[in-house]
Amino acid sequence: MMKKNAAISVALLSASFMLTGCQRPPAHIDIALIDSGQTALAQFSKYDIVNHGANTPSEHGTMMMSSILGVNSDSQLDPASLTMHSYDIGDAPSASDIANAIEAAVADNARIINISLGVRRPHAEIEKALKSAKDAGAFVVAATGNVRSLAPDYPARYDTALSVAATDANGECWTENPCDKADLTEAGVDIPVSKSNGKVVEESGSSIAASETTRKIVEGILSGRIKDASKFESSQLDG
Repeated sequence: MMKKNAAISVALLSASFMLTGCQRPPAHIDIALIDSGQTALAQFSKYDIVNHGANTPSEHGTMMMSSILGVNSDSQLDPASLTMHSYDIGDAPSASDIANAIEAAVADNARIINISLGVRRPHAEIEKALKSAKDAGAFVVAATGNVRSLAPDYPARYDTALSVAATDANGECWTENPCDKADLTEAGVDIPVSKSNGKVVEESGSSIAASETTRKIVEGILSGRIKDASKFESSQLDG
């Protein structure tokens, strides 16, 4: 894992943890997944998942849910320690869809918000929603997008989100996303995820790198490794 912009990450983590006065590991955390809908797989049945919106089953949302929960990894999140909020904004959301979902996640007291999608142009509504999240102490993790050498998508390009790009098992940048323009890189190549039919397959992309990062941040919060932004290092995500 490679830290790309410590100043941005420290500021974001400050909003998330220091402003909430978190001195000891919390017993429970609310996580938001802003994506397409997800299938109610047997792997997810023991988790408290609150669906917002139509929740039309979709491959992308299902894969991101499986990655965040870690159901196909050696670091599965404890069902008793979290509530997952799934905001279905479809496979081709608008900037307004993203912004409205961020605002809804903040209203639902989500502490970590995962956004493994984006749009190519800046939008005032998204920027405003991210500020609301920061002011409320919510931490936003966003995928850069599989845009090769182009600048990351929005909301990842805003300073009020932690942008994440994918690397392979050797730490080399995945060529379909812009690692040099991301705040953080995380393993996102050939990662086992669950599809809508329950089959486990290996997929790659910045979307998965972001969701893997979200899971590691949640693990860090629950274990107490991540609690003081002034001392945060990317190594804390590796436990």
